[in-house]
Amino acid sequence: MRTICTAIYFIGLLFAALGLQVSMQAQAVNTTDSLALVDFYNATGGANWTDNTGWLTGPVSGWYGVFLDVGGTRVERINFGPNNLIGTLPDFNLSNLKSLWIVGNPLSGGLPSFTNVIDLEILYLSGNQLSGTIPNFSFPSLWLFQADNNLFTGSIPDFNLPNLEQLILYDNQLSGTIPNFSSLSNLQWLGLHNNQLNGSIPSFTNLPNATIIELFNNKLSGTVPDFNPLTSITSFSLNSNKLTFDGLEQNVNYYNSNPSFNNFGYSPQDTIPTHQSSSTLYVEAGGTIANNTYNWYEQASGNILVYTAVGDSTFIPTVSGIYYCRVSNSVVTTSSPGSNLVLTSEPLAFIGPDCFSSTDLGTLFSSTYGPFYNLTDTADPLDPTPPSCFSDATFDNSTWFTFTGDGNNYSFTVAPCGSSIPLTDIQIAIYEAPTCNDVGLTSPIACAEYEATDPIDLNVLTNN
Repeated sequence: MRTICTAIYFIGLLFAALGLQVSMQAQAVNTTDSLALVDFYNATGGANWTDNTGWLTGPVSGWYGVFLDVGGTRVERINFGPNNLIGTLPDFNLSNLKSLWIVGNPLSGGLPSFTNVIDLEILYLSGNQLSGTIPNFSFPSLWLFQADNNLFTGSIPDFNLPNLEQLILYDNQLSGTIPNFSSLSNLQWLGLHNNQLNGSIPSFTNLPNATIIELFNNKLSGTVPDFNPLTSITSFSLNSNKLTFDGLEQNVNYYNSNPSFNNFGYSPQDTIPTHQSSSTLYVEAGGTIANNTYNWYEQASGNILVYTAVGDSTFIPTVSGIYYCRVSNSVVTTSSPGSNLVLTSEPLAFIGPDCFSSTDLGTLFSSTYGPFYNLTDTADPLDPTPPSCFSDATFDNSTWFTFTGDGNNYSFTVAPCGSSIPLTDIQIAIYEAPTCNDVGLTSPIACAEYEATDPIDLNVLTNN
């Protein structure tokens, strides 16, 4: 009896020192658990929570968001929706905690390793502002880890979580390659979309129970592995990456022959490079070349189709232009929404024989006056008065060339002849004045304007 009375008296003094008004039921809660909750309250601004009912003023069983075990002695669950929790999460010393569920709060800082929470089954931290790297957790009973819509960076650990069924980490800033997850044999749902993951896609042969894999909107590249071994798969999303047709053909065939595989998203993908070797343009779109159709377009003339070939990506333009290619594959097409993939190459400025006699404006004019760069909101002192024939004459974000004419006729055309000067709205005015410094006082004697319907970075003016 003395021992029991002493223990109760000791606990009572301890809680009193914390400023707690406790009942006999609160005294039954494990001391370490109670202290851990107080640390959590202080670390996350408990005094300013939207709802802090019962905290520090009544029995632990009545504290908002805290759930005890059947015996009422150990903290088993912490559950908070949006409640204005501000600050950082402490490294909980709650050895019996089964579920930590905190959603939609402005919590910041890193994620603790929770080394003292050995029996955790649910870790749900969606929609906060947690940052830093994700610890390499090792919870033998964890079946749900969801921490989407945070600010996590760095690579994803190759977790040793044998009972994990759902790994949801989308809408973060995670980078690096995706692990092959050799110790997640029970994983069913993998959500890693909307990050910055790169490298190739693992084979995922260690995930025999996977039903949903979401990898879209990353920077993944390389050959798509064969997913035929994933016999439980129902949805696989790979769109908005840097993939080509490499590996997609066999997986489309698997999708078309598997009725339970009801969603396979792989379109669109990022642009692919346009290559040039001497006077030949070509692209590398992957897949079986014989299944590929290559449509070449000229951008500066209004995205006109100029050449089509099947099974051969090479194209030899006869005139200068800005060219790009759109590639389709006869096998990589399904009835699944967003899965008719057409790869588009980056525009490339090709200089043909028609440009060899042209003189770049910079070369023509820089020996006299210009170029003058005006990248501010105010006019350069040497900029002339905007002529009324220009529909949107402004001097901000512009480059001006001036020169002293010799009475000859000048014919200006738009052609991609190698200049790096980005022009999309080209305005030409000819002034007559005693000196270049007097140009601003006169009106133009002639003017012309070219406005690109499509922004073209390599449009330049040339003197033919």
